[in-house]
Amino acid sequence: MRKVAFGITLLLLLTGCWDRLPLRNLQMIDVIGIDRDEKSKEIKVDLIVTSLKGAGKGEGEPIADRTTLTGPTVIEAVGQAEYMDQGPFLAVNTRAFLMSETFAAYRPVDELKFLLHAPYTAINTPIVVFDGVDEAIVKYKSSNRKAPVEKLNNFIKSLESNGVIRNVSMMEFITSAEEPLEDYPLPIMRYHELKFQLEGAMLFHSGVYSGAKLSPEQLRMLMFMLGVDQGRQRITGSVSDSASGIDNLTYGFSVKSVHRSEHTQQNTGRLPKVTVGVRLNINVFDIGENIDTLMPNYSKKMEQLFNKQFEHEAADMIQTLQQANCDALGVGKHIKAYHPKLWKKLDWRKDFPKITIVPKFDVRILNSDGFEQFQ
Repeated sequence: MRKVAFGITLLLLLTGCWDRLPLRNLQMIDVIGIDRDEKSKEIKVDLIVTSLKGAGKGEGEPIADRTTLTGPTVIEAVGQAEYMDQGPFLAVNTRAFLMSETFAAYRPVDELKFLLHAPYTAINTPIVVFDGVDEAIVKYKSSNRKAPVEKLNNFIKSLESNGVIRNVSMMEFITSAEEPLEDYPLPIMRYHELKFQLEGAMLFHSGVYSGAKLSPEQLRMLMFMLGVDQGRQRITGSVSDSASGIDNLTYGFSVKSVHRSEHTQQNTGRLPKVTVGVRLNINVFDIGENIDTLMPNYSKKMEQLFNKQFEHEAADMIQTLQQANCDALGVGKHIKAYHPKLWKKLDWRKDFPKITIVPKFDVRILNSDGFEQFQ
């Protein structure tokens, strides 16, 4: 009997957690936005926070709210939450970090590197450049599929899954400061007329803004040259060629597959010539002719026009990268890995803007009457 009483007493003492936090008091950070005031130089941190409407049965409906913190640095601004009644905040659920262009342009890694050691921080979350943290983002309930917070998360994920741009996590962004060959674009997003839009990308070298941007069209060309699968994208445009008598012919296609190759040739001088080959296997759905009766000769002609136009657009994109001294193509990594002797002769940051990089496209239309000859 004494043992039974002791057991019951022990169960009562061990029930629950000493540091538990009631569900209704939890405030999970969905999005963290960071901005810098150009005049005052103050840092503004916007927390889009989700809390529960109620903790009872059937009342676990998440509600989004916005909290703004300010301070001379990011860490000091975040610290202001300790003196506010909205907390405690848990960043473990953070789905996106947003930086304004003003903040991103001035050594953001120096302000953010403390996050690598901060508890409850989701450093594997994507980081993007955002044109302001609009009040409309928190207008609707988070549980609503039309809620901007939910749409933002889905849009960021779709950018990578559809091959538009590779997402960079907060951890990758911070640690890139220690990697001399880590060059990459960060997407610039905007919320306009209840829709998220991709405005282009800021080019970064080792966590520092290079001062240059890529347009959405240049970004697409970069993804082609990186050999990134285009997912469910439907790519449209127009092509002209005076020699063929073609003027502003519209086209539309989806990419079946992308294959990249890279050839480095040592020139007579010290600097090499790098040829980046891109093979695009595509299915066209608009090309100026009846798709059902698309003949091989016409397909071949259009493939040549595509090659010419894409090579011209790629050369323009490469020029932007070299002027920004941002090797987002990864040419330096390839030379270092496969041509170590040549690599030792190069001073990469000084030489990258000067080397010759030639794009070479091989577009193949698969859905023509004679497509078997291209397999």
